[in-house]
Amino acid sequence: MGKFLRLVQNEHIKIFSRVSTWILVILMVVVSVGYHGFMKFAQYQMNNYSYVEDIDDVMEGYKNEIQYLEAEKSAGYEYQIQAYEFLIAHQITYNDWRNTEVFSQFNNKASLDAETAAGNLTEAELAAQSKEIQDNLDLLAKNDWKGYFESLIRYNEGNAALTAEEKENANFYHQYAVENNLDPSKEDWRATLAQQIQGLRTEISTLEQSTQQDPEAALQLEKRREELLLCEYRLEHQIQSYAQQISFNEVQRIDFWTVLGLSNIMIGVVSMIIIIFAGSSIANEFSTGTVKFLLINPVKRWKIFLSKYVTILSMSIMLVLAFFVTNTLCSGLFFGLSDIIAPYLYVSNGAVHSLPGLLFILWQHLLGSVNLVVMGTLAFAISSLLRNSAVAIGVSVFVMLAGSTIIAFMSALQLDWARFFIFANTDLNAIINGSSSFPNMTVGFSLSVIAVHMIIFFLTAWDGFMRRESI
Repeated sequence: MGKFLRLVQNEHIKIFSRVSTWILVILMVVVSVGYHGFMKFAQYQMNNYSYVEDIDDVMEGYKNEIQYLEAEKSAGYEYQIQAYEFLIAHQITYNDWRNTEVFSQFNNKASLDAETAAGNLTEAELAAQSKEIQDNLDLLAKNDWKGYFESLIRYNEGNAALTAEEKENANFYHQYAVENNLDPSKEDWRATLAQQIQGLRTEISTLEQSTQQDPEAALQLEKRREELLLCEYRLEHQIQSYAQQISFNEVQRIDFWTVLGLSNIMIGVVSMIIIIFAGSSIANEFSTGTVKFLLINPVKRWKIFLSKYVTILSMSIMLVLAFFVTNTLCSGLFFGLSDIIAPYLYVSNGAVHSLPGLLFILWQHLLGSVNLVVMGTLAFAISSLLRNSAVAIGVSVFVMLAGSTIIAFMSALQLDWARFFIFANTDLNAIINGSSSFPNMTVGFSLSVIAVHMIIFFLTAWDGFMRRESI
């Protein structure tokens, strides 16, 4: 064992004694810093880009809408015109929270007039509902958001057609905003979250009624229930920032956790470095003739082979950990460390659980390194078959790039048998999240496919090295 460990140590010394190794490590750091610099610039652009409405242009747009409605005379156009006239009279812009509420009240007025015309209301009911609509419009005109929200709460509470649960769901956002003094004209993450909770509750209620007719609704219902649990947990525990796994098209705000979570997409940089190490590991020894000096030592050939492979595996883990540390430090440098203790939240067995956010991101990096280890083993096998390290590295890089492209093509053609290829199984993060190239992929299946391919790669490398002549 001592001799074997010294062989591994010598392999590490060989790698780190090369100038090219340090150039590659520096390149990895530069890529990480460049990524975080880009994200910082994107944050600056996002925070400083704000569309300022020109009040005159907005009012002119409302007048044009009125002219269009008068010309078209579609059903209910009179009430829409009254809504636009109200917006003009009180200088309410598109982005003002009152905009949609004004149209809501005039829609209520249209419904009330229709009920009156049908003779479905008594004079007392008509007077009461007309007064309620006018009072709400007066509150909107004065921008009295709290009074308006309280009016909506009272209306829902007095609505006999709603169950107790429906009343609670309908009032959730307005009740929370009033209790916590959340002015809708000011941005507040709690208000956004409360609105999201109310929307999820409404959607869940709808899905619960359609699960028997639509099997897919059951899956959608389960997802929405988990989302609701997470949102309610965050609001209850006042968790604004938290670790999460998202893609670029899901980014709504850029902060420490968003940037650190997305940094996993750069794991390919580490894969390229490992391919270079693995591709030159054996081929270099034969092309330069140094393999003769290894074989004349009183060490069995298979130990030399294993020491090289163990070195590639250990270098893979070292670089992934170094990459994670670099990304964490860069995220803290560019976006601050105030949220570093924030948790990662997940739902299991109908309950919300949490674990340290950094631990979750590290786990993501380690899962992302599966492809790295596979490609390193493949490059190692190719290196054992070829005498030219440049060719071994080139072939390995081509296979890595072509593999993902071919799998995407096969997935688009719905060739389900392609799931047995190694490249369809290496992205364990996507498989765990249910976003893999092929439907119904499981971690167990993917690990089995990976194991079979890894054995083939290893045996190929073993055969190439053990049977190969030293000259």
